Amino acid sequence: MYFGKGEEMTGGRDRASILADAFEALIAAIYMDGGISHARSFILQSMNKKIVDAIMGKIFVDYKTRLQENCPSKKDQKNQIQCYRRTRARP
Repeated sequence: MYFGKGEEMTGGRDRASILADAFEALIAAIYMDGGISHARSFILQSMNKKIVDAIMGKIFVDYKTRLQENCPSKKDQKNQIQCYRRTRARP
């Protein structure tokens, strides 16, 4: 993939969202060129391990537990996370 200077400097090559967008565009191009059967075949071949891992429950992430584990306790004041509360609706 080609990236502009700014995107390259800010780590765009490693950004999951950009890579996911490129993968989605590739699937769309395969679909447009070869139809649904070719797109399905490509997806199943390239995503086979991820599909199997998902079925086996190996890629489940418990975000709430992960957040609680990474938040400092009340005793640990040096690594505080700032929290913001919205007090009124945006205009």
